[in-house]
Order: sequence, then C-alpha cells, then structure tokens
Amino acid sequence: MIGKKKLPFSTIDEYISIQEKEIQPALQKLREIIRKAAPKAEECISYQMPAFRQNGVLVYFAASKIHIGFILHPESSKPRRTNRRLSNKGRHHSVPSR
Repeated sequence: MIGKKKLPFSTIDEYISIQEKEIQPALQKLREIIRKAAPKAEECISYQMPAFRQNGVLVYFAASKIHIGFILHPESSKPRRTNRRLSNKGRHHSVPSR
C-alpha cells in the first residue's frame, strides 16, 4: 500500500514486547483481565493498538509515556441490562503507568 508504513508489531505479544520493561507487566495483567471477561474474544491489532473483538471490536488498550489507555468501542459500551441493573460502561479510562 502506498503511504502506509509497516508497523513494528502485528500481534499483542509483539506490541507488549516493544514497550518499556516496567510497563509490560501492567499490559499483560490488563490483557489477562480482558481475556477473563471475554474468553471468546479474539486478539487483534486495530488502529495500531491491541484490541479484542467478538462480533466487532470490544476494547482497545495502549501504552503511552504517562498512562495506559483502555478504550471501549462505542458499540460495546451501549447501555444494557446486567444482573437487573442498567449499566453504561465508560468510553475511555486511563491508568497511570508509574
């Protein structure tokens, strides 16, 4: 593709491996939490970020110098009934990385 630069990663393992060593455990932990919450979701890279998809993208996560971003896909964060309570998941959460 013209104008498209090849990413230095194509899997979540590769993405995590190129991040700062001190942030890698937090990224792995977040990945485990997502896997546990959505065991049938498939890992992928979307918009240059690790993502999990199941009938469309559920969540993305990414590392920056000052935080880890956790982004719910808009379709996965629509209000829905869960245990007889109406819940609306937030769209973007970040956790300080240090």
